[in-house]
Amino acid sequence: MRQFLLGLYFLCFLNVASGQEIPLPENMPQEHPRVLTTPEGKRETWNLIKTEAWAEDVFNKLKERTEAYTQLTDVQPTWLLSRLAMFISVNRKVGRIRLV
Repeated sequence: MRQFLLGLYFLCFLNVASGQEIPLPENMPQEHPRVLTTPEGKRETWNLIKTEAWAEDVFNKLKERTEAYTQLTDVQPTWLLSRLAMFISVNRKVGRIRLV
């Protein structure tokens, strides 16, 4: 039973440890909106938004939800970063930052 629990704990630890790596592209795009994909993938996405009603609806709803934040950061560029800093706590046991 003890070996089973240790094995289960180890598997959970591997799952948590593997989730810490976030791959980012070598060179981040500078234009907005930033779409983290290949140029071909970006074209396909924009074509999908233009041709499919459901994709346009999803895009418009997402744009609606984020428009207020865009306007706030236009007026005060550090606003969004300051909000993020308010919700970060440092978990000193494992030495990582997590959002609360």
